[in-house]
Amino acid sequence: MATFDQVLKEEREYLWGQDKIIVEPEGVGLAFSGGGIRSATFNLGILQGLAKAKLLDKIHYLSTVSGGGYIGGWLISWILRDPGGIAGVQNQLGEYPKFRPQDETNVEPKQVNFLRDYSNYMTPRLGIFGADTWAGIATYLRNVMLNQLILIALLGTVVLLPWCVLATCHALSPIVNRNCLAWISGVVAGLLLIGAVSWTSAQCTRCSYTKIPPPEHAGQKWVLYFAVLPLFCSAILTLFALWLAPSRDLVEWHQWRWILIGATYGVAHVCGVVCRYFAISNLKASYPHKLSDPPLHLTFYQWTLIPGTAFVAGAVAGLLLELLNKLFILWKFYGHGFAHALTWGPLLFVSTFLFIGGLHIGLLKILIQNEEQEWWGRAGGLLLVISIAWTGLFALTIFVPWLFATEGKWVKTKIGALLAWAATTAFGVLSGKSSKTSGKGDGNPGLEIVALISPYIFILGMMILLSSGAFWLATYKAEATSACSNCSAISALASSDHPEGAEVLLKEDRFWKDAAALGPGWVWSVTVALFLIAVLLAWRVDINIFSMNLLYRNRLVRCYLGASRKDCTDQGSECVGRRPNPFTGFDPNDDVPLALFRNRPTQLEYAQRTMTRSLSNVLQEVDQQPYTGPFPILCGALNVTHGEKLGWQERKAESFAFTPLYCGYDFQEMHRSEREGFGGYQPTEEYAFPKDANDPSHPEIGGVRLGTAISISGAAASPNMGYHTSPPLAFLMTMFDVRLGWWLANSRYQNKYVSWFKPKGAPRWSLVYLLKELFASTTDESRYVYLSDGGHFENLAVYELVRRRCKFIIACDADADESVLFGDLGNTIRKCRSDFGVEISLNPSAMQPNKKKFAKLHAVIGTIDYPPDEKGAQRDRGYILYIKPTITKDVPRDVLAYSDTHAPFPNQTTADQWFDESQFESYRRLGLFTMQTLAGMLDDPPKAPPVSIEDLFVRVRDANIARENAHPS
Repeated sequence: MATFDQVLKEEREYLWGQDKIIVEPEGVGLAFSGGGIRSATFNLGILQGLAKAKLLDKIHYLSTVSGGGYIGGWLISWILRDPGGIAGVQNQLGEYPKFRPQDETNVEPKQVNFLRDYSNYMTPRLGIFGADTWAGIATYLRNVMLNQLILIALLGTVVLLPWCVLATCHALSPIVNRNCLAWISGVVAGLLLIGAVSWTSAQCTRCSYTKIPPPEHAGQKWVLYFAVLPLFCSAILTLFALWLAPSRDLVEWHQWRWILIGATYGVAHVCGVVCRYFAISNLKASYPHKLSDPPLHLTFYQWTLIPGTAFVAGAVAGLLLELLNKLFILWKFYGHGFAHALTWGPLLFVSTFLFIGGLHIGLLKILIQNEEQEWWGRAGGLLLVISIAWTGLFALTIFVPWLFATEGKWVKTKIGALLAWAATTAFGVLSGKSSKTSGKGDGNPGLEIVALISPYIFILGMMILLSSGAFWLATYKAEATSACSNCSAISALASSDHPEGAEVLLKEDRFWKDAAALGPGWVWSVTVALFLIAVLLAWRVDINIFSMNLLYRNRLVRCYLGASRKDCTDQGSECVGRRPNPFTGFDPNDDVPLALFRNRPTQLEYAQRTMTRSLSNVLQEVDQQPYTGPFPILCGALNVTHGEKLGWQERKAESFAFTPLYCGYDFQEMHRSEREGFGGYQPTEEYAFPKDANDPSHPEIGGVRLGTAISISGAAASPNMGYHTSPPLAFLMTMFDVRLGWWLANSRYQNKYVSWFKPKGAPRWSLVYLLKELFASTTDESRYVYLSDGGHFENLAVYELVRRRCKFIIACDADADESVLFGDLGNTIRKCRSDFGVEISLNPSAMQPNKKKFAKLHAVIGTIDYPPDEKGAQRDRGYILYIKPTITKDVPRDVLAYSDTHAPFPNQTTADQWFDESQFESYRRLGLFTMQTLAGMLDDPPKAPPVSIEDLFVRVRDANIARENAHPS
């Protein structure tokens, strides 16, 4: 895998040739921000302005994110398909009447007119009865159904497990020797306790000696296997020992017997101190010991007081066990107490162990290091989490149905609660998709509150429904039970003054009788069947194809990539161009492999490349149809909600770039943990979709296609959304398939390490990755990574241009910023400073509107101070032209009229992806006017077009100074 330095070297050779000596900073970058169709339409005007100024062919890099990628993809696909390349596109886009083909009468290029026709790109035919509308609804419902079948089957499996345990225990109870099994359970529980304490004693002793690498089995996974889970199993077995033992014998036990049982904790630490001795002895030969380090031996006090105080704590544990036994006896006489013991018992025993462990550590005082106390605290936290999860699952599965069976009296109340739950869930899904919920408290307050609480309400309601459904399934074979066992007592209560109490007791007796009659074979069969359903569907249902991304991608491709193809509808086979399906309106040939967006290579480049078959096919295709436009960079976000870099816990994402040469990501820590020269970039023609003759989308040329890259870069509504990620909201959005992001192979690993077979985009078995999405636990170390909207990391698309050390950057910020607070700009500046040491300085205050909604400027010039190179030489300063849609007093009258009647303009919500004719034209015209104004082409008298990008920057600087001097306030 390539590092970013290798990627940058190849890009520069591609752009300027191998012989050019690069003096950084170098190159011109054009950045289009996120913002959906609003950004695409405004930046269409920017492109037209650049074409009129004859500057479009002077751009080296085109970096886009989200909605900026729509129009960026439109531009580069047109350049690729136009025989005149970038020159021909610039002429048509800038001076169409002069270069209009003789057989056309349009006032603008058909490529632009096509965008007008599809300004409602999601559903071009408006109306509730439109085919596009119902196609979208049907597709969404199908995908939700498949998605929920997998998740509900899996969650149903989990919810049924407590009934499986309960039914199995009830079935075995009459046929086992309870006394013998109680002794076996107690002995095994003690052995597990001794083994776990011994292993942990050795591990936490080593944690104070950090000058040598820790052993491989010191990580959290091994602590779970050899400490936490054995201790939890010991608690479960202790529960069975107390429950199975004859209550009469236990009641007659003297306290010294309980203290003797508690002494097992002391025995465990006798073994533990021996393990400490051997652990330290193994360190002596390799540890570079200094006087200030912990001693490489056990002191006399440690030899004696560690086990001695453990026996004292164990005595207290024995007395606490006696109290727990009395509680168990109470549950036994209750008649249905085993469910209570199984639910609450593990948490009680674990809490007892943690209390005794805390007492033991307190008695040790300073005999163990602070690091060891931290170790025990972390292990105790994991043990407590598992115990709470066990208790929560059993309580939800067993006692929620019990509560409904005995106390769910009013049907209207149940229906009202169900409707309120459904309404809250719907509002939660909508608020999660809304651009006004940032997850950081700076969005719409009402929607923020809904987005915050609705996931919890949904999860609780869904688990209640699942538990009720699980109980119905579990008792399906036990419905025809006999009459109640204590009917006489209930009848007596019914004839008294408390008939309601009799009804409750009758329902409760029926519930527990049904629970006791459960057949383990039936319950286990249902549980295994649900699990197999989840596994089978996860194997066959593609996690990407049946998200909402494909629906979104197909419509983006039709609108923005289909625009540059000749319309061959109703024409013969001699016509080469777009021939959409007459029923669906889609043509798969609208899309293009991303690897084809490169210029014709020289013979030297041919000779120097080690060509795979796929790359050879790419170069042959490029040789026939070379691309001459700016080098495209489509920016996505690799979601890392559980990453190793603690400083990135707020951003929860990394920058992921799609380019014609390489796709991937890179950060400095990656090199330190892997072999030298290892990076995170793969050649584009081999990434994620290697060439495969059996794959109709990649039979000769592999890699991501342009439409896929655009849709991933614009996957705004996703359960994992970088610094917007909220785990409860991720759960809600995954359940309802509000998923635009994609799982693709991790570019830091070779394909053979990602999949036994060739990767086909998504994982072949997606259950694990669907759960990662459900619980917002994505990482950059798994075989497949979750990619979403680049705006979830950095929404201006400037980050990748700064990384490439461009000298001039034109940044077009068309995101929804109704308050004009420049939040995306601040985010970009912070990330460039912390990641690259680059300081971006500019003052956009003159772009903020006054009370009458007018701003002074459309753009400002800023500086980019790059850090010195590796030799310490200071690099030249770079410059940034920051453009934002603003309303000034001199904008065209039609734009002012639209602004006056549509208050949020030009910052209407990104959720509005259905532009009408006036809206489309207003944004496009504002973009064109902005760029022409900056270029001085609307001055009185008009200036000639700038001769270079540097000349454009100088004109903007001088014009801004003149305007500030004319209006100093």
